Amino acid sequence: TLEFEVEVISLSQQTPWQKLVNDVLPLLCLALVPTLLGLVGLYLYNKAHAQPQGKKKSKDKKSKKK
Repeated sequence: TLEFEVEVISLSQQTPWQKLVNDVLPLLCLALVPTLLGLVGLYLYNKAHAQPQGKKKSKDKKSKKK
């Protein structure tokens, strides 16, 4: 099979807005993905550790009623 490398050359100059989007968007995506994963992990971690405390409180209330 034949494979060709193709490079696209734009004939018109990019506007400053297009340059900004092309430069910043990949960096923004690279920063957002780990941040979002970290936030989801932190949320799940806090949620997992909050449940046993809630169960202990309900047991304490029952023992106080006796």
